[in-house]
Amino acid sequence: MEILKNKKYATAPSGSTVSSYPTILDIMEELAGKEEKMSESFDPLHRTVLEPMIRKGLYSLWKESEDSEFVELLPASKNNYFLYRGQSEYYENCKPSLYRNYNEYEQLLSNLQVSELKVLLDSHPILNYLTKNTFNRYLYVGPTRFKIHYRGLAQHYGIHTELFDFTVDKWTAAFFATTRYVNGSYMPIVGKEESKKYGILYIYDDFLEQKLKAKPIGMHYFNRPGVQSAYALAMDKGQNLNDLDGIRKLFFRQDSEASSIIYSMHQAGNKLFPEDSLADNVKTIIDKKTFSLAALVECNASYYHLPDDVFRELLDQYDIQVQATPVVSFQREVLEKEWAEWQNGGKERYLNSLFDLPIVFL
Repeated sequence: MEILKNKKYATAPSGSTVSSYPTILDIMEELAGKEEKMSESFDPLHRTVLEPMIRKGLYSLWKESEDSEFVELLPASKNNYFLYRGQSEYYENCKPSLYRNYNEYEQLLSNLQVSELKVLLDSHPILNYLTKNTFNRYLYVGPTRFKIHYRGLAQHYGIHTELFDFTVDKWTAAFFATTRYVNGSYMPIVGKEESKKYGILYIYDDFLEQKLKAKPIGMHYFNRPGVQSAYALAMDKGQNLNDLDGIRKLFFRQDSEASSIIYSMHQAGNKLFPEDSLADNVKTIIDKKTFSLAALVECNASYYHLPDDVFRELLDQYDIQVQATPVVSFQREVLEKEWAEWQNGGKERYLNSLFDLPIVFL
């Protein structure tokens, strides 16, 4: 029986049954086979569209609505019908990081951190250029502008939000499903610890057609969301990922060899976590409890809509400190170097790496 259709593997194993479950490599092999069959089913015309799209690093564009000038970057894969989330541990009540110890203060802190991140991102000349200017894409009628998923980027770089990270790339999900996070680094699950362990792969079927809305985080100049083919799924406070319609569970047994192979494939995680000028700045935002005046204005306008004095009372209640200038900023020499590279052919290389696939969501 196929692994994906076997109901047994949709239930968590016990200590005595875990050995009868497939490994993550068994699952990857079956998924790869299904992808190949899907590719073969395309007629020659559609296949010429698909082939360049699945090359690593290319992203397609899609519109949210017919009357919107904004487009979002949809990470491309051989199978754009599934999203994946891998976890090396299973939680009966699986909630986003914001809801694990939720209270008014944690929500306020999250909103302020996202707002501070937005202030930072809006100061980057290349992101500013991409969001403020319009571009003519040959499959669209009229100019388009890029849209940034600020909360998705915040979640992706470590800020607690109501979002779950998903990916359209099965191998990225496999990495997180077969590693453990120890002292700031991901390590393979090997040796005695794997003998009775199991992980879980969440599969979001036909996500383009589902009512649940998973938004692409996209490749907006910074590397990490792009190489991870990242999406973000918004959750309500009372929701449990295990109970959502359209998302199914697939359990597997941890295996030292499988974990080591996947760990090596991703260069000990370095492939999924390339250095960029955003990561350290987000860490500073998370570590501080002081926020800029611009972030406060952004936060109130986006999430609270309170009179200024009432909003300041809320901040005082939780001893939130305010400063006139941004909490973090990109180094001037870095920005000058990146902007010079952008003007000297970087813009064309970036835009040419995008593949036009106009999908209209009404």
